[in-house]
Amino acid sequence: MKKATKRIFCLLMTLAMSLSLVTPAFALDSFEAGTNVIETEPYNEYDYICALRNASVAQLHAEGITVQESISAINEFEAAFDLRSTLSDDELKDLGYSSEAIQLLRRYANGEELSTDEMRAATATCSGSIQLQYFSGRKVSVVYRWTWSMCPTVQKTDAAAMRWVVSDPNGTRIEDILCSYKNAYVTYYRGDEVTYTRNATFQAIDSFDAVNAQFPMSYAGYGKIGCIKITITLPDDVNNTINSIKFAAKYGHTLSSSAAPTLSVGIPWSLSITFTQSESVVQRLADCKVRVSSSGIEKI
Repeated sequence: MKKATKRIFCLLMTLAMSLSLVTPAFALDSFEAGTNVIETEPYNEYDYICALRNASVAQLHAEGITVQESISAINEFEAAFDLRSTLSDDELKDLGYSSEAIQLLRRYANGEELSTDEMRAATATCSGSIQLQYFSGRKVSVVYRWTWSMCPTVQKTDAAAMRWVVSDPNGTRIEDILCSYKNAYVTYYRGDEVTYTRNATFQAIDSFDAVNAQFPMSYAGYGKIGCIKITITLPDDVNNTINSIKFAAKYGHTLSSSAAPTLSVGIPWSLSITFTQSESVVQRLADCKVRVSSSGIEKI
């Protein structure tokens, strides 16, 4: 009996030691919150209006925008800014405006012309980030986040999109991949208080390497922050290993249409993200491209 007990004890010790050797390998692949993050360059909505005003016909056409669409977008922004300047202090605070931004709107409402820097301070800026949350040879999870500094001047239906290209240890593209998990949500604010969080709607895309989440900017407040979470997985029957994945992410802010920005995926195996809308202008914000691997995340 003692010999049997001793054998069982030895087996348990062997199992415990083997588990202790396996666990650190998993821990190295799981990244803590706040680490492995690449931030995007912040972009102000008024800067895009200035770019439209100063663009040549050739530059507009290169962006897929007609002269009339550009004029319509500028006019819609200006009309919305005029209306925003007439709101009360409490209404503007609900939209995330600071005391300084409110004072700028008051000056504008009284007929004073604001400088370019002052217009930037009186309008919203969007920033974003991509975070690597998990990496192994068969599964990778990332999160794309975006944040508005205050409510954008034009509130319609916006979108956020991601694309990816997966490579094996030989640098060869892996085609047999799955987006095994995807979720997108937007959190709406009134002032500093969260009023509602809702799921975004994913566009039906005939593609396995892209997602596009669409959502209204106005819903029980304004859509201040949001994110897309995705997990890329190798199917069980695929005998290969994920060495790295290149991700691209972009936010599409609608300026002159009631329709949501749709993602065009005409170029296969590409990180190109192009939003399309008929007779409308979409401002592209929080643009970011990264490469992730077991070593972490880097900007490309």
